[in-house]
Amino acid sequence: SASGRTPSANSVPGSASGVDDQLPLVSFLLLDAMPERAAPVVSSPGNGNACCPFNPFLRSPGPLSKADGMRDLVRNSFDITSPGFESTIEDFLSKPANFIKGPWATVDMPFRQDDSGVEPFPEIPLDFQPYRHQQLAFARLSGSEARSTIVATGTGSGKTECYLFPILDACRSRLGEPGIKAIIIYPMNALATDQARRIARLIKDDKIPNLKDIRCGIYADAEPSDADDVVTGGNNPMVITKREAMRADPPDILLTNYKMLDYLLLRGGDKELWTRNGPETLRYLVVDELHAFDGAQGADLALLIR
Repeated sequence: SASGRTPSANSVPGSASGVDDQLPLVSFLLLDAMPERAAPVVSSPGNGNACCPFNPFLRSPGPLSKADGMRDLVRNSFDITSPGFESTIEDFLSKPANFIKGPWATVDMPFRQDDSGVEPFPEIPLDFQPYRHQQLAFARLSGSEARSTIVATGTGSGKTECYLFPILDACRSRLGEPGIKAIIIYPMNALATDQARRIARLIKDDKIPNLKDIRCGIYADAEPSDADDVVTGGNNPMVITKREAMRADPPDILLTNYKMLDYLLLRGGDKELWTRNGPETLRYLVVDELHAFDGAQGADLALLIR
């Protein structure tokens, strides 16, 4: 995930120097977040220890051996329905020499916990102990001297928290100021919707009362028929989805995708979103799943940011 100013032509990748200071956002830098390595755990096939990746579409309802899990992974990855070829995968999997050979090894790589004892957001109590790379991101992305950061860590390492809590804290400190203060760009609408619910749940969390007045909206796909004009909590949390409400009173945080953001910057009907933004209002531009923006899509995003 990245947020930041566009580097100048003389900037060096991975360096904080050479940043165009005329843009009021933040610069790019790679975050050092190497996980610690643990000793591998070696086991033989069929002993029931799960080492295969989690797959929500596994066919068997009960515990699976590693071999069964890998077979289901292949079946769901190659769902062949063409006449005459339906049995291709099963024929392949039925021959152990083709696929399952073992022994199986798993390597557990825990991420380093932060042991500094520093409370990154005194006004936002965290219900978890940050990893070291999260604490580094919090320090880089917080305050008036925030710098852009690329978070490159493994699955389940809390990359979203790296940028989300600095954004929420910045919005909390500027409550009542008009305009969009953060834009989060997602590659897929489904991901944007999932994150929207997560953000709404945080904003409406009774344990964090300082966030309850932050406004967040999603402008990614067609407006839902039951659109909300406020952030809701409870069993079905959701950010603002009513577009007229966002135009009338732009949210502090805007969730979107790069194609929709292109439209929002061009369409006359959406210009009200930006009328309350001054040169210093927008402080965060986040690109979630940055690695997904390659080729033509990456070029489109780069031009859009410029």
